[in-house]
Amino acid sequence: MRDEEEFVSYVRADGSELLRLATLLVGHVDADDLVQTCLIRVLGAWQRARENPRPYSRRVLARLATDRWRRLLSRPAHDPLPAVVVSTDDRIAEVDARDAVIRALSQLPARQRATLVLRYFEQLSEAETADALGVSPGTVKTHAARGLDSLRRSLSTSEGHHA
Repeated sequence: MRDEEEFVSYVRADGSELLRLATLLVGHVDADDLVQTCLIRVLGAWQRARENPRPYSRRVLARLATDRWRRLLSRPAHDPLPAVVVSTDDRIAEVDARDAVIRALSQLPARQRATLVLRYFEQLSEAETADALGVSPGTVKTHAARGLDSLRRSLSTSEGHHA
């Protein structure tokens, strides 16, 4: 019973962060399913994961997302985001900026996207990101640099279209 209580406590404490990370990795439509699959795997390995469940679950989530991208290679990572209607100009600008970043992020190759999400949204170190993705730290540096360059180009192009 203690294992189950520890696991439930972990999910209550970290579940919303896992969902946020999953949304960044695969989009809103598939995030819930990805988190559920991740938690099932973490629970199955709870004896190993219990000492440090946060990095363990992020590693599982990242690998599940990578597996998903491999299966869906010919399709986009997620459906386009629906338009958001809000009442104030500041809020609209904030939503537009966030939407632009998410759309630009979704256009990156899977490894670059996962690298940027883990490094900058999840704030993992290069070594932690490399471990989660099963690559070397040098590969993380390369994917991060290329991904950031692509995001900058994409965002500067999209800003030019809206001006």
